[in-house]
Amino acid sequence: MVIGALVVTGSIILVIALRPAPTASIYVTSLSGESEPSFITNGRDPAWAPDGSSIALSSEADGGEFSIYLADVVDFEVEFVTDGMDPSWAPDGSRIAFTGDPSSERPGVYIVDLVTRTSRFLTDGQQPNWAPDGQRLAFTGHDEGGKPGIYVIDVETLDVQFITDGQQPDWSPDGGRIAFVSRDSGQSAELYVIDLDSSEVTFVTEGDEPSWSPDGSLIAFTGSGDDGPGVFSVRPGETPVQVADGQDPTWAPDGQALAFVSGD
Repeated sequence: MVIGALVVTGSIILVIALRPAPTASIYVTSLSGESEPSFITNGRDPAWAPDGSSIALSSEADGGEFSIYLADVVDFEVEFVTDGMDPSWAPDGSRIAFTGDPSSERPGVYIVDLVTRTSRFLTDGQQPNWAPDGQRLAFTGHDEGGKPGIYVIDVETLDVQFITDGQQPDWSPDGGRIAFVSRDSGQSAELYVIDLDSSEVTFVTEGDEPSWSPDGSLIAFTGSGDDGPGVFSVRPGETPVQVADGQDPTWAPDGQALAFVSGD
């Protein structure tokens, strides 16, 4: 079975038929939002390689389990990597962190080596996100009472540090801040940024699923649009701008386009 093919040229991305089962679809839009979003493929959790040469994403099988695939943009081959979801590339492109056993009561943070394809369990948790130094991962964990929090783990020593209450961490490109989501004040998700040196927490806007732009000047996120969930971009301290209908945005490596998910 042909799983798919992918082409990246500048900020134009084309993916063909990754898997038949998912109901969510991935689209790409320019930051300006002046043109209609382009359909990419069925699936979710797109994550570009640091050099832009390949893309990792999650695809749902008929039984509801997720797997991660890797698509090469040179020879267009798409190959299975491992079972799991929430892929996050290491800065050097050699490994992918991911959530393993996502449907279980105890999902775990894992790393898969892309040369050997062997996976290593790090800790209980989910939604891993690499630090720019490639030595640490931010992730969502839970305390004994089940409250979500942002934690950081050293991928070699496995030392874990609690950062703040919240979930869905996304590390800034300069390594000094983490964007995250909190729902402590009610049902509405709120987006914050924590400075890792001072521990100062700054409210950004209502929304969730944050993603820093490659230059660190903007945060894309999911907010409430006119027709349901919307993809927004915000410069901290300024007013958010909606660029598309959808959710779960992620930046292209060149910072000129956003991929996002539309559908359930």
